[in-house]
Amino acid sequence: MLEAFNNRKNLKGLRRSLRNSPTRAESEMWHGLRSNRAGGYKFRRQHSLGSFIADFYCPSVKLVVEIDGATHDDPQIKQRDIKR
Repeated sequence: MLEAFNNRKNLKGLRRSLRNSPTRAESEMWHGLRSNRAGGYKFRRQHSLGSFIADFYCPSVKLVVEIDGATHDDPQIKQRDIKR
């Protein structure tokens, strides 16, 4: 069942697109997280969990890190974030 929940195939193109065009904050965060730099924990970028795509995910401790930027200031996006 986890395979159907994590990294759904129908979101693969969107995940790839998000990885290829990160925000500055995401790039800086990834620089600190990649290659097990975060205390030896392995993180993934743009990992889907259900219908959501997390900016960073550490599967060993089931930790999601979401980097919010100016796009989340939009009132419609704020409402969507509250619902999530």
